[in-house]
Amino acid sequence: MLHRLTLPAGTQNGKEAMAAVLRSVHAANAARHPVELVVADHGGGIQFLIDCPLVLRSLLLVHLLDSFPGAKLERVDDDLLRSANNRKMQCVLLRPDLDFEYLRRDSDRYDPMTAVLSLLKQNRSSSSHARIAIRLRPAHDRRYRWAKRSQYVSDGRCVSKMLQVKLVRGLVHHQRSFRWLSAILARCFVFGGSATPQKESKVYDCLFETQLTIQVETQAPGSADAQERVSDIVGGFSLFGSNDNRWAVAAVGNERPVGHAGLLSPEEIALMWHPVDDAVQVAKLHRLESVEVEPPITLPSAGRHSRLTPLGRTAYRKDSRLVGLPIETLRRHVYVTGKTGVGKSSLMLSMMTANMRDNYGVALIDPHGDLYLDAVAQTPKRRTNDLILFDPGSNQQLVPFNPLDVSGGIDRGRIADGVLSAFVKVFGLDAASAPRLLHIFRNALYTLVEQPEATLIGINRLLTDAQYRKTAVARVTNPAVREFWHGEFGRWHERDRAQFLASLQNKLGAFLSNRQLQLVLGQPKSGFNLRHVMDDGGILLCNLSKGRLGEDSANLLGALLLSSLQLAGESRADIPEAERRDFICYVDELQNYSTTALATSLSEARKYRAPLFVLANQYREQLAPELRSAIVGNCGSLVTFQVGSEDAPFWSRHFGGSVTPEGLMTMPKFHAVANILIDGMPSGPMTIKTLPPPKAIAEKVKKLKRQALRQFARPRAELEEKTDALFR
Repeated sequence: MLHRLTLPAGTQNGKEAMAAVLRSVHAANAARHPVELVVADHGGGIQFLIDCPLVLRSLLLVHLLDSFPGAKLERVDDDLLRSANNRKMQCVLLRPDLDFEYLRRDSDRYDPMTAVLSLLKQNRSSSSHARIAIRLRPAHDRRYRWAKRSQYVSDGRCVSKMLQVKLVRGLVHHQRSFRWLSAILARCFVFGGSATPQKESKVYDCLFETQLTIQVETQAPGSADAQERVSDIVGGFSLFGSNDNRWAVAAVGNERPVGHAGLLSPEEIALMWHPVDDAVQVAKLHRLESVEVEPPITLPSAGRHSRLTPLGRTAYRKDSRLVGLPIETLRRHVYVTGKTGVGKSSLMLSMMTANMRDNYGVALIDPHGDLYLDAVAQTPKRRTNDLILFDPGSNQQLVPFNPLDVSGGIDRGRIADGVLSAFVKVFGLDAASAPRLLHIFRNALYTLVEQPEATLIGINRLLTDAQYRKTAVARVTNPAVREFWHGEFGRWHERDRAQFLASLQNKLGAFLSNRQLQLVLGQPKSGFNLRHVMDDGGILLCNLSKGRLGEDSANLLGALLLSSLQLAGESRADIPEAERRDFICYVDELQNYSTTALATSLSEARKYRAPLFVLANQYREQLAPELRSAIVGNCGSLVTFQVGSEDAPFWSRHFGGSVTPEGLMTMPKFHAVANILIDGMPSGPMTIKTLPPPKAIAEKVKKLKRQALRQFARPRAELEEKTDALFR
C-alpha cells in the first residue's frame, strides 16, 4: 500500500524523530515485512512516499503522527511508482562498502539531504523524472553473525593487507559460496581479532537489510540527461559516507536491479530519508497547505440544537463534519481575524445567510460594499418586508438616520455620550490631548438632544448663533449643562471663545460639509427605529463604502451606527429576558468603528441578547489595547485565518502547542483555526474549511432593493429641501 507523507511548515528534529519511528518499526516487525521509503520528483513537486504492507499501516500511522504532529499520511495510487510503457528507466543500486561500519549518522551544521533534494528537483528536461527508493526490512540473525565475523577479520592481523580487505569483502558478499570461502581462508590467515566486538559497535545496533535504488525515467532510451541526473544523485550520496564506510555502486541496469542488501542502522537511514526542517530551502518541496488540528469528538449538531450558524467543515484527514454555532454560543460573540483576501467576508456571508434563513434579526456594517451586495442577494424572499437597506452613498433615494433621535425611549444622556464616543473615535482624541474641546462638545450634545427635532447638523448653529443658543439652553433640564453655558461659557472673552470653538468647528466641518452626510444625518426622524428592528427581527444591511462616502465620513457613520445599536440593545432592559429576541450584528473591518463603549458592550450585550457581535479585522495592532483584551476575554469563539508574522506567535500561544506560528502564516485561503464554545466550554483548536456561499440571483436582488426602498427610503429632493432649511 503506497502512502504519501506530507508535513506542515514548522517541522523540526526530523532526523531524530524518523530514527525513533524506524526503531519502533524494527521492534514490531517480527515477520520482517519489507517497507520502502521513497523520495520522488513527481507531479511538479518533491514528495515523500511510503510503500508498506497492510499489516504495518496502522503501526506506521500511529508512530509517524506521534513523531510529527500535524502530519498527513494518505493513501495514493500504487501505480504512482510504476514506469509507463513508453518510458525507459535507468537505475543504480547503491550499497555500503562494509556492513559493520557506520555511515554518516548525524549532521553538523547543515542537512546533507538538502543537496540530494536539490539534485532531485533539477528537472531540466520535462521528459525525465527521478526518485530515490530505500527498501528495508529487519535484518536476519545470520546477517548479524556474518557482520560480526567481518568485523573480527577487519580488526585482526593478516599476512597481507590486500588479502585482508578481500576477505572482509568476501564475508559481506551476497553469494553464499564467497562468504563461506572467505570464512575458511580467514581462519588460516587472520589472527588476533576480538571474538567479541565492542558494545558500541554497529553490529549490536538494530539493523535493517537495506537496498538503495536511484531511478530516472525518460522517454528517450540512453538519454544523456537521464544519465547525468543519475550520476549527479549518486555523487550527492557521497555526503552520507563516513571516514570508515562509503557507498559503492552495486548494480546498474535499465530495470530495477536486484542485489545484496547492506546493513544500515535507523540513524543512517533517517539521515537519508526524513522530513526536512524549514531551514532547508528546496523549491517544489511538497508540504501541507495548512496546519491540521484534530477536532473534538463531539460537535454541536442539528439533533441537539434546532438552529446552527455554520462556520465550515472540519479539515482533519478524512474528518469533514459540519462545524456550527448554536445561538447560545453566538450570545458570547465571535471574533474573526486574518489577512485581507483569505476568506473572512465569505465566512460572514455564510453565517448571515443561515441567520436570515432561520428568522434571526441581523445587522451588517460593511466598509467596502461587496459583502453588502452579497448579503442582499442571499436574503430570503419571505423576509423581503424585514429588509432595510442603508446605503448613504446612493445618488437616488436615501434612508435617513438621526443618531440624536430620542423617540425610541433611550435616555438622552446616553445618546449624547454614544455620539460623543463616535466622534472621539473618528477624531482620534482623548481627555488628555484635548480636554477643553471635549468639554465643549459634550455640553453641546447634551443641549442638542433636548431640542425638538434635533440633528447633528444643528450643532454648528448652537456654537455660533447666540440667539439660537439662548433659546436652546432655556429648554435644557440638566442644571450642570445650563451652568456651563451661563457660567463658564459666558465668562470667556469673545476672542478666547472664538479660539476655543474654532478647533471644534474645523473638525465638525470636515464631516458635516459632506453633502451625503447632510442628507442622511440632517433629518429629524430616522427611516428606521433600531429598537423596533431588534424586537421585530429585522434585517439591517449598511453599505458604508469608503469609495463613495470618503474614509472619514464612512467611519463616522459606522461608529454612530454601532453606538446606536449598543444603546438600543441596552434599552431592552425594560422587557423580560425571555421576550428578548436575539439580534446578531456583523461588523467587518472593526478597527474603523470601534468606540470605547464596545469593550463594555462585549461583556453586557449577552444579557440583552442584542447586539450579538460577529467582529472581523485583519490584525491585532489595528485595535486599541483595551479592545484587544476585551475580545480575547469575552469573545467565546475565535476564528483565525492566515495571519502575519506579528500576530502568529500570539495566536499560536493562545491556541496551544498544536498550532505553530508557521502553520498560521501559511494557512491557505478559506482555511482557518477555530476555537468555539461547546456547551459553554472551549472546544480547543480545530482546523476548518469554510463553506462556499450559495449563488445569487440578479432578478431577485432588484426586487428586494425596490421593496426595501419603497418602505424605508425617501426621495433625494425631499431630503435636500429639509436639509437646506437647517442652513437658512
